[in-house]
Amino acid sequence: MKNEMPTWDLSDLYKEMTDPQIKKDLETYRKSAAKFAKTYKGRLKDLSAKDFVKAVRDIEKRSLMAGRLGGLPI
Repeated sequence: MKNEMPTWDLSDLYKEMTDPQIKKDLETYRKSAAKFAKTYKGRLKDLSAKDFVKAVRDIEKRSLMAGRLGGLPI
């Protein structure tokens, strides 16, 4: 009996490991995280409810992208 690891089909995330979208998503993630830090660092407690919801939605979008990028095999 062979000792093989299961193979996951991650083609819903990216076409292949050399998919140019990976590099684009990594750069988008990096830039948006830097912008978030610049915009909100030290200010969260002073945000209006509307601006707080905007910040949370920003985090959610980045979280989805991180999950997608995190699904890549190493």
